[in-house]
Amino acid sequence: MEQTQNEKPYKTIRAGKISIALWQKEVAGKEGGSFTQYSARIQKRYLDRQTGKWETTEYLYRHDLADLIACAQKAYETVSLTETELGQQELIPDQQQ
Repeated sequence: MEQTQNEKPYKTIRAGKISIALWQKEVAGKEGGSFTQYSARIQKRYLDRQTGKWETTEYLYRHDLADLIACAQKAYETVSLTETELGQQELIPDQQQ
């Protein structure tokens, strides 16, 4: 799902230098109705020592993977679980038609 610069993610999850921006979009189903479609953008921010500027990359080192896993788990929970009235979490059924 392509995002424009004017659109903002509905949630961003960060751990260390890794972030996952979550996007949501209402999509019409094949047989009427609609469902929410989710997408994610993974980035790593780092300070370039030569220029002193913050840069963004999609390349990760081995030591970045633990932060990626933590962000990915939270992102999955965010888009896949919903809270019930009792405060318990339950899996949202796959809504794609």
